[in-house]
Amino acid sequence: MDFFTNALIPLGIARLLKRRGDEQLAMAVGGVSPDIDFALAWISTLFPQYYIFSHRGITHSIVFSVLTSTFCLYIFTRAWVKKNFKKRTKIDADLKFNSVTIAIAYMGALCHLALDYMTTYGPALFYPFTNKRYALELFFYSSIVLTVVGAIIFYIILKKKKMSWARINMPLTVFFVLVLVLTGIRAGVKMDVRATLDSDQEYPTTNIFTWWVIKPTSDPNKFYVIEYDVRNHKYRYSREFEYLSVSNEDGKLPFISIDDAIRRSDEFAQVQKFRWNAPIICIDASYDSQNVSWVIRYENPLTITQYEANPRPFNSMSSWFMGSIETVVTTDKGEVIG
Repeated sequence: MDFFTNALIPLGIARLLKRRGDEQLAMAVGGVSPDIDFALAWISTLFPQYYIFSHRGITHSIVFSVLTSTFCLYIFTRAWVKKNFKKRTKIDADLKFNSVTIAIAYMGALCHLALDYMTTYGPALFYPFTNKRYALELFFYSSIVLTVVGAIIFYIILKKKKMSWARINMPLTVFFVLVLVLTGIRAGVKMDVRATLDSDQEYPTTNIFTWWVIKPTSDPNKFYVIEYDVRNHKYRYSREFEYLSVSNEDGKLPFISIDDAIRRSDEFAQVQKFRWNAPIICIDASYDSQNVSWVIRYENPLTITQYEANPRPFNSMSSWFMGSIETVVTTDKGEVIG
């Protein structure tokens, strides 16, 4: 979810729990703390093997978010930060750094993880036990409506004259109701899509009535990616994919089996990062007898169909951005080639 939703929801929950004003602020600080991973993104860019430092990686873990929330709370309780915050807003940020506020900030971080869980792809909730990402797939990465309304309410709260914690109940209540209504609508629409298409994988878009659906075929190796419009019950786009496609045009015996070639290819850090970012993977492998090598192409069918169905000027950018990565495996080495 966006910054404003991640701040307002924990703040509202703290108010429902009747915490003091400073503790409510601590929960809001914790609510936005996991997104400090934006400052760590360069690590996974330079060193793909550390892809867990990407967005929604290590800082979005139930285990490690306690560290990020504690760190952010510590920064926010420094005298110069509190002074500048109070100067620019009407809120008295007289936060204390103690065991109670640390626990409350962590609760805010858990709220953040729950909100991100409702979005597409989701966070790595249980890292370091597993790097799997968990997602309910109700919202896109964030909701435009929630972002806009949340920004307005956030501004109203900060700029209220004679600000007091008791004066923010109404805007918070409005936002809470909006979140609940949108969540209920999206859940209902998703259930309708699942029942209509007999699917078990639906992925949201920014449009509440348009969904990407994975539709299996009679062949277990094949499936369709469908852009489905709930309003008129029509397919707007559809393309067939294969989970694994293997070709050997000249029929010569490969030096290693395709299973071994994929296993070696999967060891590349760039491939591991690509797999971590893709909820579905398709592999197109071809044997080049002249160079005695397997060329293995990994594809994220969701990303590919999104760009094909909705062309944009930047669709000609890198293959990674388009949702694919390619490797070559030979007798003595292997490398990522695109």
